[in-house]
Parts: sequence; C-alpha cells; structure tokens
Amino acid sequence: MSVDVTDEEWLLSVEQVRSLLEWIHGHAGVDRSVCPFIRTVTEQALRLGEARALRVRDVVLPERDLGTLTTRHRGVAREIPLQPELVEFLREWISWAGLREDDLLFPGRRGGRLSASVYRRVWEQAQEAVLPRVVCNRR
Repeated sequence: MSVDVTDEEWLLSVEQVRSLLEWIHGHAGVDRSVCPFIRTVTEQALRLGEARALRVRDVVLPERDLGTLTTRHRGVAREIPLQPELVEFLREWISWAGLREDDLLFPGRRGGRLSASVYRRVWEQAQEAVLPRVVCNRR
C-alpha cells in the first residue's frame, strides 16, 4: 500500500503560487495547456495523473455558480467542487482551445496527454525565476 505524504515545509503560500502562475502565463513557448493545467492542479489539489486524464466532459461549468470536476484514481471517482472563478477560467480555456466534450481538458501538443516532462520543466523554470533560492533548493 502506498500513501501520499506532503511535508509542510514544502508547501507554497498562496502568493508564491500566484506568482508562479503569473510567470508561467507570461512566458511564450509554453505549451498552451500548461498554464491551465498547473492552475487547476494547484487550486484543486489534484494528483497530476488525475489532471492529465481529465476530459472536457468531466467538468460541469454553470454560469455564475459553483461547478464540479470529476476525477478518477485507481478506478475510484470523486467529485470536486469548483469555485466560480475557476469555472469561468476553465470555460474560457475550453472555448479558446476549441475543445470538445470528448477531448482531453489539457491536451499535449499532439492531442494526447500533456507530457509530464513539459509541465515539470516549466514548473521548475518558474520556481527558479520566482521563488527565493532557499525554497528552490529544498526540491
């Protein structure tokens, strides 16, 4: 049996995460899915594998209301409430990217799953650019 464990000293503040997302959003050359992927993972505390497997049909995005996101991990589905700001963000993302119901919510360049090496590289670059040296060296 495996257990996911998070050491509190590795947790980032809301301001740090916001700064990282701003850096990622502002840098050209980033796969178009990376920013919405990382924002959704950080705001909803999703497992990376869950987020990479999400399809557009897995999100319910009502106008001006809470939405839901249904993830699956090891065959178990869980429904996660989404705040209106993320609902609006995801609605805009889906429209801008031209995604359809059966498409991956965060597709890679060739339409398959977003590459782990791509989002990890971007996340590491953002950390190096934004976070104090002490925080970056704890990775």
